[in-house]
Amino acid sequence: MGVEVEIKITALDPAVLDELSSYRELAGYALRPADSRTIRDRYFDTPTGDLAGRHVRLRLRLQDGDEKFTLKWPASVDGALFRRRELELPASRENWSAVRAELAHEGVQLPAASSRAGTATDWLKEAGLQATQDRSTERRVLMAERDGQALVELALDSTIYHLDVYDVIFREIEAEALSDDERPALALGAAIEQEFPGRVRPSKLGKYSRGLELAARLAGPYEHRLEASLD
Repeated sequence: MGVEVEIKITALDPAVLDELSSYRELAGYALRPADSRTIRDRYFDTPTGDLAGRHVRLRLRLQDGDEKFTLKWPASVDGALFRRRELELPASRENWSAVRAELAHEGVQLPAASSRAGTATDWLKEAGLQATQDRSTERRVLMAERDGQALVELALDSTIYHLDVYDVIFREIEAEALSDDERPALALGAAIEQEFPGRVRPSKLGKYSRGLELAARLAGPYEHRLEASLD
């Protein structure tokens, strides 16, 4: 169990991600490129929304061939700073039992996986869960370092939400603290806003909540659907 602390910044101009990816210093921190990542995130809930009713989210992430379970609890939001408790584990049968145990503590009882071999998706389906969101992300990464120590991971994300017959792209920068000290992430977030005035803005929603908002807008009148495609 850990606590995720990160700054989220919406890139209004797609070129910001390309420009920022070329930076090697910002706010007094050295920026070191790390491996890019290809991510697919799917979120699951019961048909009656038992997890949503408890403000808990269950994610199955496929990243460069590896799958992980993630449980996320409600975030506290201060400006663009998000802080939340989360549990992330490799998607093994044993860890699925651990995830089920955590959900049981929250009052959501799910049946165990059958004894037959299967994938993580099979175990989720056997538990009666269904997908509530499906999205793909191309993530470029910069590690923000000082004195040789990595303090913040800057994720430059181009995310595609797969919403019914629509694919909606959203671009965001996340500055995740790699220690208990949130000050480097705050400093980098402020520096990005100053570096790209009018081209970025603090995010008020996490990716999952934004996807729900986009889905609701796409279900509305045509003019709202058009607006959502341009956001």
